[in-house]
Amino acid sequence: CPVPHSLLTSAPSKFIRRLPDSTNHEAALTVWAIGRLGYTFSSSSSSSDSGLSSSSSGTTAVSGESTVQQQQRCRTKEIPTQQEQLLRLLQQRIDRGSVAAQDLTTLLYGLALMHSMPDDTWKTAALAAAERGLGQLDGQGLSNLLYAVGLLRWQPDRQWQLSFWKAL
Repeated sequence: CPVPHSLLTSAPSKFIRRLPDSTNHEAALTVWAIGRLGYTFSSSSSSSDSGLSSSSSGTTAVSGESTVQQQQRCRTKEIPTQQEQLLRLLQQRIDRGSVAAQDLTTLLYGLALMHSMPDDTWKTAALAAAERGLGQLDGQGLSNLLYAVGLLRWQPDRQWQLSFWKAL
């Protein structure tokens, strides 16, 4: 894993504490970055499992593994309330209508990378905000939004899909 395991596992809690003081753009980019670095809310194994060894740089590695395999090994155990706390704070921003469409797209992609599973209320609010912001997105933004929704395994209703295709 290119990021020391201890740093990766502590990043979400530190981010959650700083979230109230961050802008929507900073929040979206941080969620994306933490997810891109390999942090997930899955219940997969931590680096204390057998077969892992610590390198001199403090990162977790298994000889012969690709970078992708190493990132998958760095997935952390979820602290039960951490995902809920993050989603609650992010939903407050979404409910206020203050998250720009591009930032919402980045946020959804980051949550998908973290294997986040927002509940139906959160999903409904996020999809409604995304639908309202479709006109603010260019082709790349629309593609990224559709990709994030797919990674989250969400099935938007027919009206949302029609709005999306109209914006495209």
